[in-house]
Amino acid sequence: PTMLALCWGLNGIMQGVPYPCYMKLLGLSFGAKLGSAAGLWQTSAYAGGAAGNMLAGYLLTRFPWQVTFFVPSAVLAACSLATLLLTPTSSEEECCETAPEVELSVVSAEEPDARQRRNLVLGDADGSPAPDNQQQEEEQGAVSRVCNKALKVVRIPGLVNVSLAYFLVKLVRYAILFWLPYYLVNERHYSTTSVGPLSSCFEVGGLFGCTLAGFATDAWADGHRFLVVTPLLVASACLLFAYADGAQFLLGEVPVLGAEAPAAPFSIFVFDFVVLSCLGVCISGPDSILAGPAAQDLAKLGGDLGVATVVGIVDGIGSLGSVMQGAVTTTVSTKYGWASLYRLLGLLLVGSCVLCVSPMR
Repeated sequence: PTMLALCWGLNGIMQGVPYPCYMKLLGLSFGAKLGSAAGLWQTSAYAGGAAGNMLAGYLLTRFPWQVTFFVPSAVLAACSLATLLLTPTSSEEECCETAPEVELSVVSAEEPDARQRRNLVLGDADGSPAPDNQQQEEEQGAVSRVCNKALKVVRIPGLVNVSLAYFLVKLVRYAILFWLPYYLVNERHYSTTSVGPLSSCFEVGGLFGCTLAGFATDAWADGHRFLVVTPLLVASACLLFAYADGAQFLLGEVPVLGAEAPAAPFSIFVFDFVVLSCLGVCISGPDSILAGPAAQDLAKLGGDLGVATVVGIVDGIGSLGSVMQGAVTTTVSTKYGWASLYRLLGLLLVGSCVLCVSPMR
């Protein structure tokens, strides 16, 4: 178990590294059309997840379970090699534009006599600093640079709000994604054959949602990302509130739970299909925009921090939400029921919407 946990953690770290780099590449390549490009690119996550599930199911039924790791690893290696060979690199002019010229000029402007006097105080008489003092000075300078960079990150307008909003969106989306099949079988009492297509409609909705949201930010909102994100978050919260109690409203009574519970009627199937599909459309838009185009917009306010750094911060904080969803889901559903869980997820999206009000201004 320890080795498995270590390998799985390293796998997560390695998969998280390319995302900020890809988003920076999209920004350099598409500029004003970043929203549309990022929305279309984000569909790869939904399509890849669906294809991965089908591939794993096919391999498990025909080969030993180890093959389900070898084949995706080979595909990943081939895609990584193709990315390395085909991805364009930044030109020398672009690198020069992003270089912190102000800091360089300040360092070079220091008077030689002043440097010599400082070295005489810290080190030898010939002006060379003592080794111990030089090492201590370098360590203090490194700590100071880290602290200054952390302060710059915190002071970027809207970064904390967007990061926390994305944390909540990620928590809600992954709670639904991971636990939906279990909920449909054990609470809605669907058969195992029908639960697969029904749960996949959430992912299929995401394919359309992130594309439409990206297009809307460029074509209708004129690049104002939060004018698209906020209504989608409100719609997602309303759908979760409806999903929490909609089945009981359609049945006219509380559904019978347990092994003797009847199969879900057709009206419930239609209700689940419509709500889950619409929920996938609505929640995928904020998911793709907050850690993509919105984070890149904030990076422009971050000075010399760079696009990849800001995108990585937002995406990293959001990933904590996907980690915490397991504890939140099991605790709330066990103690208070699944209806209470969906109400809580709706409230979390309301909180995410409130956090987006300030950056929207």
